[in-house]
Order: sequence, then C-alpha cells, then structure tokens
Amino acid sequence: MTFNLDQALLQIVADLSYRYEDSVSREDVRRIVDDARAELESTSRHPEFLAVLIAKQARDALSHHDVPAGDPQGTPAHPGRHLPL
Repeated sequence: MTFNLDQALLQIVADLSYRYEDSVSREDVRRIVDDARAELESTSRHPEFLAVLIAKQARDALSHHDVPAGDPQGTPAHPGRHLPL
C-alpha cells in the first residue's frame, strides 16, 4: 500500500473545513494547509510524517483565529474517520 500525501491533505482540508465551518472558509483552510505543506515539505527528512505535521500546524494556525472548533481535545470533525492528526 502506497501512501498518497495529496489524498491525505484533501482529507485534512475536508475535516478542518468542517470543524471550522462557522468561521473560516474552505479556501482559507486550503491555503493554511498549503502553506504548512510548503514550509514543512522543503525541510522534511521523514516524509512519512508530513501529513501528521501538516495537520498539526494547520490546526495550530486555525486555533489562533479564536474560533470555536468542536472538541478542544482535538477530536476529528468526523468521529468515524481515522486521520493522521
């Protein structure tokens, strides 16, 4: 099984967009995820961890918007899905 970073990032964008839908547009979430990818991918020595690191950096950036974000413990927006968060 091959890991597809692009697919993982699409899922991260979808989940964060859902989680912050009342205060941040999907386009802004996508931009934040893309910015995190650009910053982390260029220096990553372990690409297998990129999705986790990008998701964390994007969540951190979104949390600075001071918006309600569901469960403060970091529960994914879609509890039935298992994401690399």
